[in-house]
Amino acid sequence: MKKIIRQRNEGELLTIPNGEPTVVYRGRLGAMVEFPVLQDRGEGYIELVFEKFCRPPGTRIIAVRDDKILLNKEHRLETDGFDWRLPGGKVFDTFEEYEEFLGENVPTEKIIDGARKELQEEAHLDTSHLEIFDKSICGSSVEWDLYYVIARDTVDFHLENHNEGEEIEEHRWCSFEEIESMCRSGEINEGRSVAVLLKFIS
Repeated sequence: MKKIIRQRNEGELLTIPNGEPTVVYRGRLGAMVEFPVLQDRGEGYIELVFEKFCRPPGTRIIAVRDDKILLNKEHRLETDGFDWRLPGGKVFDTFEEYEEFLGENVPTEKIIDGARKELQEEAHLDTSHLEIFDKSICGSSVEWDLYYVIARDTVDFHLENHNEGEEIEEHRWCSFEEIESMCRSGEINEGRSVAVLLKFIS
């Protein structure tokens, strides 16, 4: 039987943070992290530790031009095939860069900077008009947030000699009607992007 630490005050949540997160195993792109909490299971708060796999957040870019959205046809190892996807990538290149933000909100400027980098590298576009449209949360035991960033008034951008090993076969500007059809048919396969795109075009 866990020791009761204290009674829960009126208005307090059933589960609340109880200290700083601790990395128990780290890789280059993610880590197993313990989050100490207090949880009330009916008799008062007891101490528990929740475990999550944490990966730095990513971005997906909704580049909009003349009521069309840019998609990349990209080869994906996880499906061993090509998939139509929004341009996007990492906000941080390594877990070490992200670690100071564990349990906190990543500053908006870092998300926007990461989105601009991916817009330039994957879509060969640039703009000063970037805004966060949505944040997709992966789940309670896996932390991998995706920020969906709208890019308007884009201009062409040429990046010399850049190659991150991504096999992008084609870029295409698709109408909202085409986007909806591709989401429903499975041509756009990333589930979180399907949900956000349908929300955006509605």
